[in-house]
Amino acid sequence: HAGFFEHNQQAVLFVIGSPEKIISHAKTLPADTQKYLDRFLHEGLRVVAVAEKIISLEDMHQLTSTNALDHVHDLTFLGICAIEDAIH
Repeated sequence: HAGFFEHNQQAVLFVIGSPEKIISHAKTLPADTQKYLDRFLHEGLRVVAVAEKIISLEDMHQLTSTNALDHVHDLTFLGICAIEDAIH
């Protein structure tokens, strides 16, 4: 999923999703990203990744929260979040 924020005549695109999808669209990753991802998954945690990109306002108006990753590459990888999703 994606969200948009307008700032200084530009748009900031924030995306959150599966680590595999976000990582495949990121321009670079910190060296230890895969190590932490593997650790969190091994512990049975639910993991999502977060990235951003500055885009034009025109591009922002052409994208939706569900199609942004189909059209945007070279994201700036921000990190991964591990969430414990215990069964109730």
